[in-house]
Amino acid sequence: MDGVRTREREVYPTSHMPWFHSNVSREATERFELHKTIIFILSILCICTIIFYDSCCYRLLHQRSDGTFLVRESTNFPGDYTLSMAYKGKVEHYRIYQIGGQITCDNEEFFSNLTQLVSHYKRDADGLCHRLVTPIICENYKILANHANLEDRTSAFLKAGLVIPYGEIRFGDIIGHGEFGDVLVGFYKEKKVAVKVSKRHGNGMLDSLLDESRFMVGLSHRNLVALIGVVLDDVNIYMVTEYMANGNLVDLLRSRGRHQLDKLQLIQFAIDICEGMCYLEARQIVHRDLAARNVLLDEEYVAKVSDFGLAKKAHSSSHDNTSGKFPIKWTAPEALRHSNFSSKSDMWSFGVLLWEIFSFGRVPYPRIGVNGRSVCVVYVLVQSVCPSSFVVSTIIRLGLEIRFSAVAIPLLQPIQDVVRHIERGYRMEAPEGCPADIVCIMNDAWALLPQDRPTFGQVLQRLVTISRTFSH
Repeated sequence: MDGVRTREREVYPTSHMPWFHSNVSREATERFELHKTIIFILSILCICTIIFYDSCCYRLLHQRSDGTFLVRESTNFPGDYTLSMAYKGKVEHYRIYQIGGQITCDNEEFFSNLTQLVSHYKRDADGLCHRLVTPIICENYKILANHANLEDRTSAFLKAGLVIPYGEIRFGDIIGHGEFGDVLVGFYKEKKVAVKVSKRHGNGMLDSLLDESRFMVGLSHRNLVALIGVVLDDVNIYMVTEYMANGNLVDLLRSRGRHQLDKLQLIQFAIDICEGMCYLEARQIVHRDLAARNVLLDEEYVAKVSDFGLAKKAHSSSHDNTSGKFPIKWTAPEALRHSNFSSKSDMWSFGVLLWEIFSFGRVPYPRIGVNGRSVCVVYVLVQSVCPSSFVVSTIIRLGLEIRFSAVAIPLLQPIQDVVRHIERGYRMEAPEGCPADIVCIMNDAWALLPQDRPTFGQVLQRLVTISRTFSH
């Protein structure tokens, strides 16, 4: 154990041990004898700090259900972490320490990071008193100091009355994972909600989630997922939205299939989505990531557009976001080539979404790939090297969707395959059994010139007419 502590002193900064002075010379030590009173006071303060943090942890976990847990910095072993968990009316603590560059709490199972450790013990107790069930974030963590403009950026939430105190949210299990972090089920005022949590150590992700939440303020439509509020108390940002009981549309399409979903239901999904997009179009809001995966379904299977992480006001000065990642197969050619996003580029994406709906969740452009392969998708990482050049790394995998940083540069192989084929007139074949009127809407949405595409209002009228013919 002493060896472990010595290693910690070598690796971890002394800011974790204010009473420990590792490189004090003899002369300095002798001079330091004059300040024993100060040393004693500092030691007492350190002990009080340990007691304070332990009591805070106990208060958070006391009388919680078995398996409720949090991870915190260790107060007894600087540089380590402590896993604290409620169990049978008590709070059990497990030290998480490093060995050989990995972390462990039992010297038997080793992990690269805390996320892997927590995921493992959520699946199986594996020596702990109970399996990890419900996470809780310690209230003592505050918004990082480098967010100097946080007050300005959160004023919209305050003015709209959308700031929710941390204590009013009851957190449940993780129900999904997103680009920003985990999505949890929660309860607010006895109503089930979804809680999107930013990644603790990802400042960029925290900023993005905050921006998405701020963008949703003022949006209100039955076919848009509603923002209920935000929690700003901790180092994490929590975005609280209405709970969508039936998950996302693409999963439903793939799991139910044509034997359980008739054409009238598919058309109704399209109408729901189009109504939500009409609302955004009227307010000159561009979604920029419209796809079946970003459409959620409530208890009544009403479809609602979600995920406004890439949304922007049309013609805004910050409209071109070079750091954003956009899905190649859903994005209009002018947006990929020149970063020209508009409601008409959203209409292109809507055409692809229609194809997803009537193909029951297939990945678009299945016949376009690399070197003539019929089903092949490439994940492209675009990394800026200098203002005028880019390095492109490609990883070829089957069945994954393509994403590409939206920058105004010529597209490189093999990403240019989709756009090149489209500019030459290629369009996807209609899904089997797709109504002819729906195929016409798809083709109109895929007009090469944005001005030749219909508006969402025009498409909505056509969809309603089609729905009436199928309902008789």
